[in-house]
Amino acid sequence: MAPFKASTVKLKYTNRKSDGLRLAEIVAKDLRKHTAGFGKKNTVAETNSAPLELDLGNKEQTDVCIETFAESLLEALELREGVSPLRLEELSFRNNKLTTATLKLLAPVIHAARFDIRYIDLSHNHIRVATREEAEDFAAFIHAFAGCELMRRLDMSGNDFSGPLAMEILLREYCLQQPVDPSLLYHPTGMETTDYGQDMLSERTNMLSISSHTRDKCCLEETKDPGSSVAGLKVCTRRRGLRSIPYILLKDTKLDDAGALHLSYILEHHYWPQYLMSKPKDGSKEARRKEEDDVNGCFGIVFSGNWSLSPHGSKLLEYANAARAQLVGLQPFSQAEHSFQWNSTSPGSRLMRSSSTSSHSFLSDDTNGHRVVDISTSMQSLRMRLQRTTLEMHGVQSVQLWHAAMKILYAARVILPPIVPKHGSRTVADVSMPSIMPDVPEKTTLLIARKCMEQVTNASRVNCAIARTKTSRIPVVVGYPSKQVKSAQADHVSQIHSQGNDNNSSLNVATPASTDKGAMYDPANPMNLPTAIWRKIFIEYAESANLLSDEQIDKVIRYARDRSNIIAEMHSQAKGQSHQVWHILEQIDCFTYELKMAD
Repeated sequence: MAPFKASTVKLKYTNRKSDGLRLAEIVAKDLRKHTAGFGKKNTVAETNSAPLELDLGNKEQTDVCIETFAESLLEALELREGVSPLRLEELSFRNNKLTTATLKLLAPVIHAARFDIRYIDLSHNHIRVATREEAEDFAAFIHAFAGCELMRRLDMSGNDFSGPLAMEILLREYCLQQPVDPSLLYHPTGMETTDYGQDMLSERTNMLSISSHTRDKCCLEETKDPGSSVAGLKVCTRRRGLRSIPYILLKDTKLDDAGALHLSYILEHHYWPQYLMSKPKDGSKEARRKEEDDVNGCFGIVFSGNWSLSPHGSKLLEYANAARAQLVGLQPFSQAEHSFQWNSTSPGSRLMRSSSTSSHSFLSDDTNGHRVVDISTSMQSLRMRLQRTTLEMHGVQSVQLWHAAMKILYAARVILPPIVPKHGSRTVADVSMPSIMPDVPEKTTLLIARKCMEQVTNASRVNCAIARTKTSRIPVVVGYPSKQVKSAQADHVSQIHSQGNDNNSSLNVATPASTDKGAMYDPANPMNLPTAIWRKIFIEYAESANLLSDEQIDKVIRYARDRSNIIAEMHSQAKGQSHQVWHILEQIDCFTYELKMAD
């Protein structure tokens, strides 16, 4: 028997008089009704999931209201023999009173609907990202899009994204998620198989039973749209994650220069919508939205209406948008025509992509004639200006990446022994610490080491289990065995005994699995721990997991151990503190996150 095709479930309550918590209870009841009735008329294997459109716009919804039906919504999306009662495609909570607490509740919902969700509207709510808790909730929400394959529009307009934190989190998650390759986005027949496609098929096969082919069929029909796009008669085959969302709307979000600094990196590397989606069917809701976008000049990431931007911030985003055109070989286009002019180089050409990332420039006309605008140089100059402005107005602690880099620098400079360059005649042994470090009280080497190690006591990834008993003096390492320990349970644990104390307390430190004695400990470092172990301790101390790349961390530690840098820092003390911090961040190259493009 052919699967029963379910009609779209449209839970729209615009004509209901109920609102607030009362309406949330009605929504929960309606969701449970669809879940309870699933598969009763037909077996689960013969039933197709019903598409769900949930619209609660302008209904005085708060975080408590969303929490009321969030569990029921998750149950409706839960798989039963490979098929779920509902498939969430559209979610609209516009014009309500939601905060980041709701974003935390929506994160598992988005993950559960990652194969189906297309449209999310959270515009004009009370979402702001200023505190640590709000930042964690916002990061969890953005991270949930990592597995989304059909997302076409994310609308966060009308919220409060002032300051650097919200856009920094957006940039960080953008850099961590799946890169997009135009050469794999389209192919002429729509039936070509790629390694990515095989991985996607394997993932879905593991989730679905043999009889539950309906979800794959639905996703396949989405990619077989015969309509033509601006790239020709080609079909989108690879889309996943935040980078593949064609439209991200950030209109009227109180975006300022601090946020524009981070947004410019996203804007520069985000492909145009025509490369991230197939042409929608004529007359469909998505087609009407696209027509409105084209008329309003909406080409992907939209940041209009942010009047807090200075001329420098606006100009930076303008240059980033121009550099973005170079990603796909676009020439400057006429806004009256709303059309693109294509280079002969194909979108997926390695030559085109390699040349576009090195330098961006184009010709622009002015009243006196023509001039060449070097976009790369202009963006770099504007970013330097906004970096210093952000440090002056918000401080180094306002940007998580910068603050983590400075904390690692401080800890490494205090704990690890210096590496003095051979050149230079001036000694730096007695040079005092500069006064530009984060707000961390000065401590002795041992106290900072213990503070660091307390934070990694239960961190398995650090591979350094520390069992402390009583306070002791600086410990001394007992000799290591000459042969490798064979027992797996031993885990190469060395006993570090303290001397000079009647209590004779001890520390158990797990050393790396290696037969090389030199790799197990370094007598030049405190506690004889190798630099690799201290490096992991610094990461935990600065709470910099997923913040700095390995290369950036290495640069910070090398800079910290080179005491000649302190002399240069002392020479710049007459300048402002923000200038000193900016100079250090420039030297260690920690102004932004590492963004990897497709190979």
